Amino acid sequence: MFPRLLVTAGPRVAAAAFAMLILTVSGCSEASAPAPTAAPESADVPEASRAGTGAAPSSLAEEDVDFLHLAEGKLTARCMADRGQPYVEVVPEPGPEPVGFAYYNDDEKWANEHGYQINFQPVGALPTTPDANAQAVMAMPPEQAQQWNDALTGTDSGRLTVELPDQDSVTTYTDGCVASARTQLFGDLQTYIRTKYAVRFIDSTVVDRVYADPAFAAVNAAWSTCMSAVGYHFATPADARNAVGDETAEIKGREGERALAVADARCAKETNFVGVASELDEKYRAVEMANREAEVLAYDELRQEAVQRGRELLDLS
Repeated sequence: MFPRLLVTAGPRVAAAAFAMLILTVSGCSEASAPAPTAAPESADVPEASRAGTGAAPSSLAEEDVDFLHLAEGKLTARCMADRGQPYVEVVPEPGPEPVGFAYYNDDEKWANEHGYQINFQPVGALPTTPDANAQAVMAMPPEQAQQWNDALTGTDSGRLTVELPDQDSVTTYTDGCVASARTQLFGDLQTYIRTKYAVRFIDSTVVDRVYADPAFAAVNAAWSTCMSAVGYHFATPADARNAVGDETAEIKGREGERALAVADARCAKETNFVGVASELDEKYRAVEMANREAEVLAYDELRQEAVQRGRELLDLS
């Protein structure tokens, strides 16, 4: 009775570790918990603690990117209504710009105010309570919930596996309302998915190359030495962040998180961690962008056409 979401397989997808997926998958095709408003193949953002921007390179205007999300939601809602299924279109409300750091943070003031944003609830954060669709589905009998889910995300009869570069693959479902909306916007689903992921792999490839560079290893070691000098013994900034969390975490509570985050930022500043990583990112990103220039242009063209198509479908042209 759970939504069918993106399934990925292969070494490159595993390496990218798309941490913002609603679920954790391991060769399976169903979510481990209900997430009715999540769409298949929709939340694939590279791991925040590793990746740079977490977004595919693009020249598409931000308002057009927002419009594509809006159009997909509206077309999905239409489809669900046509199938006689209740569905509340969820439109994200504008909030403050999220604060992110490509390769960690060297701003002590920000760290003092926000920590790692784990025990600090950021202004405008998403609510933890389920939305209207999730609440409705959780109240349905199992058979009805399964029918709702099948209508939204598809069934095994519509299973589609798309081969990607570097021996990876993505599995999605073509007979649900999300797939219907994307087909109306982007045309052929295989082309859309293949092009999208070819571009998204730029980030993971760049990060892999940055992490493998001796200069990055050297600055990471310098950061670790700096942290040890003030009583924190972590090999990497990611280890420091992972030490913060719930009651079982090594570093507990807001003040513990704040103190660690400030020390982390101070050491990053003193060792020029962010500067070194950013220079390496720029070097390797230029290479990867040149290598995948055709894919980047194709992805932009695909989405630009989808914007126009969406405006026509929604009578906004």
